[in-house]
Amino acid sequence: MPNKLRKTINELFADLKNDPKMRIVFVEGNRDLAFWREIVPLHERKDTVIYSISVIEIKVETGGERGRLFHLANIVNDSEFCLRIRFFADADCDRLLERKILANVTLTDGRDLESYTLSESCFEKLWLTGMAGTAGDDKKLLSSVIKLAKPIGILRVVSEKYHKDLPLQRVFEKGWKRFLTGNRFERKLDLKKLMRTLLQLKHNSLREYDELNQTFNVEQVYFNKFDSNQIIHGKDLIGILEVLIGIERKLVETMLYLSLNYDEVRCYPNIRQVSNWITTLK
Repeated sequence: MPNKLRKTINELFADLKNDPKMRIVFVEGNRDLAFWREIVPLHERKDTVIYSISVIEIKVETGGERGRLFHLANIVNDSEFCLRIRFFADADCDRLLERKILANVTLTDGRDLESYTLSESCFEKLWLTGMAGTAGDDKKLLSSVIKLAKPIGILRVVSEKYHKDLPLQRVFEKGWKRFLTGNRFERKLDLKKLMRTLLQLKHNSLREYDELNQTFNVEQVYFNKFDSNQIIHGKDLIGILEVLIGIERKLVETMLYLSLNYDEVRCYPNIRQVSNWITTLK
């Protein structure tokens, strides 16, 4: 949204003063808005509106839209409107690293919004209907995605936990294919190549490889105990699917959300919590 259309925080609070019944849920972006249109249709929202954080004029040094959302949550938490504004955000590593979250923030039940697509029902529709694939291969596809994406997710957690700032976004700009070996659902992740590439890109050196590999091996034992939807990063999920099913990333994302069983998603505890807040009259 262009800056000239954004509201300042003071203007936001003025709107709430002028309309005492108004309540707001802030989300990170347009994909979240589309997601919540399916979860709670407009006609069910009573006095509550859902906005992307992009509508508010607020600056942060790091963290992008999620960082802006959390910054506003802190401001709102100390205001007279703390009970009338809620925030819905990707959990990212916060739950895994046991970080404290403000009471007015609800995190995704899994790692991020894409984690809701990591289900048999979603992959069945994606594969059988979207790709017109062979029955039974949908389960192989889901299993393969989890096998390949979970170690990358753990590596992301390691990077954040130990402040290693591994340039994963830059490394995957050209896709995930060069780190995968084998064919179709039998592909394997070349984790050594991924780690070495990350270190070369960051330091132009491999001097930290042994330390990184040792740290990863220790943390993998611990984090493997968590459900895959807590670990797998949405970008890795989509990028690996791009390789496995052979269609471009943007179409993979579109097909995933069209294949999502929203009735199933509505039963997740954190989704139910926010849905109830939206639909309950005050």
